[in-house]
Amino acid sequence: MERANEQWERVRRYYTRFQDVNSGRHHDMVSDFYVDDILAFFQNCHHLKDWIKNDKSAPASLRADVEDYVDKHICLRICADLCNGLKHLAPNRNLKSGAQPELKGRTFGLRVGALPNSISVKQSIEHNGQVLDAFELAMECMSAWELFINRGVSPGVTHE
Repeated sequence: MERANEQWERVRRYYTRFQDVNSGRHHDMVSDFYVDDILAFFQNCHHLKDWIKNDKSAPASLRADVEDYVDKHICLRICADLCNGLKHLAPNRNLKSGAQPELKGRTFGLRVGALPNSISVKQSIEHNGQVLDAFELAMECMSAWELFINRGVSPGVTHE
């Protein structure tokens, strides 16, 4: 699963960046860059499915099961619809989660005076009448992917 692991590692890196933005990180860029890290996480997280499906070195059972696995996990379905909405700007007619998730309510936290200055960004997602915390959704997506990917790991193989 060589190529799909490349994407999985990318998802993990963007998750770390999202985690830093969520909890507070050194404020050294325009705030839009921090929001970009949040959006990039969801886009890369969703596209992991395609990398698994197209990676000929991945176990055939993983490649065959990945669509059904996504469909069974609401967090991954919301991630898919959010990603497709970001990609196309318009709501998708083939929603996996039953409703188009929308980015709503963003809260910036600034800590100045203490060096270094820091910023945190809390992003909300509205889905089907509920307001979700974007980072909590990201944590659920990571947990779901961990379980799926670990199915394809040979006994004795460990990940850092």
